[in-house]
Amino acid sequence: MKIGIAGLGLIGGSLARAIKRFTDHTVYVSNRTEAVARRAVEEGSADAALTDEALSGLDMLFVCLYPQATIDYIREKAPYIRRGSLVLDCSGVKSVVCEALFPLAKRFGFEFIGGHPMAGRERSGYDASDAGLFAGASMILVPDGGSDGEGVETVKRLCREIGFGRVVITGAQEHDRRIAYTSQLAHIVSGAYIKSDTALLQSGFGLPAAAGRAGMCAAVLVTVLAGLGRMSPLCFLKEAAPAILFDQPCSHGAPVPFFGHTVEVY
Repeated sequence: MKIGIAGLGLIGGSLARAIKRFTDHTVYVSNRTEAVARRAVEEGSADAALTDEALSGLDMLFVCLYPQATIDYIREKAPYIRRGSLVLDCSGVKSVVCEALFPLAKRFGFEFIGGHPMAGRERSGYDASDAGLFAGASMILVPDGGSDGEGVETVKRLCREIGFGRVVITGAQEHDRRIAYTSQLAHIVSGAYIKSDTALLQSGFGLPAAAGRAGMCAAVLVTVLAGLGRMSPLCFLKEAAPAILFDQPCSHGAPVPFFGHTVEVY
């Protein structure tokens, strides 16, 4: 297959490396910093640049960007994406992404599948990427309509080829509800820990692990917090989150501005 990867951070870079190491597929890559994409080609982690012309010939495209950037990228590139091809995202929230991109995919004739590789490490960026990152990990897929089809089976085969141990099919809201507990909650609690006045006193008692979880990008956390209203058991986090994440005092019922976003505190 001809596979494109937009975004060469930890996940995108690892996908490129794994596909090149473990399969015979051809890999095209792009990145906001073009030098990173050129480096990937020079190192053999990719075959060529992902241009608009290359997009039109792909069988599969992975978009490894933050949620809103993913939506914006696919909206911009939709006219170039080949009809019948598969497009997946790799962001950590699914409802907002799938709600925007399922109808767009229908309009332009390609198949969009929400994706979330359950793999990572404490560092980010292409330099941290690793062909073995996905070994034994789970890949979560959110297909339009929630059922296995030919496209899902194609993705499953690729996932097995590059080391994933399990592929889970679910819905967007169910994904977000479960990930809020298993992943995003850990980021928020770790953020609270690291911002504690006593954090530096805990050196040698697990501080590095907490610091790694706390390193989640603020842009992603804003998206996560925006979805917490759908998950009533976690609503209490909205009250604590401004102080935990944004160094702002908590105020019941007050909106908290952060980099142009407003997080409502209930």
